[in-house]
Amino acid sequence: MVVEDSDDYAFLLSRALNHSRRFQIVWRAKDPQEAIAYLSGSGQFGNRQRFPYPDAVVLDIRLPHKDDGFEALEWIVQQKERPKVVMMTVMEHEADRNKALQAGADEFKVKPYDEKELASFVRWLDDWIANPPRAVGGADAPQSRIHSPKPASPGKPRPRGSARGECEADPSRRSGR
Repeated sequence: MVVEDSDDYAFLLSRALNHSRRFQIVWRAKDPQEAIAYLSGSGQFGNRQRFPYPDAVVLDIRLPHKDDGFEALEWIVQQKERPKVVMMTVMEHEADRNKALQAGADEFKVKPYDEKELASFVRWLDDWIANPPRAVGGADAPQSRIHSPKPASPGKPRPRGSARGECEADPSRRSGR
């Protein structure tokens, strides 16, 4: 599901998502109230055959009405069963990121606009939907929020490890198993 008030951006995102392996837009809402009505299955959205419940919601932060996308997010996180939520905005502000993640968003992204960024976002979304985070500490443990990894600094190697705790850079530190 996409919650986006800009027709132009909704068109760009929809066109990019047509290339998705897993993500199909079940509905595009233009404001928080329409998103909540769809997700709750109320009114015209009561038929789940026709209006299926989404696995994920791409939610714009800046929407019409007083609380923007946070109004819909607040409702979503109070539900027993809920879709994954990616909050998006035009410009990344640390305060928006922190507010979104603290309010219960699973992820925060800056809106991609050019073709390569949109394609990259679609690939990320496909992988993210296909590989949900696993609970640590048992089946009843709460799901942890996932955040975009920060890219490694140029010239710095990414850490490499294995399930056995081996260190490829220094063979003397291998676990000996």
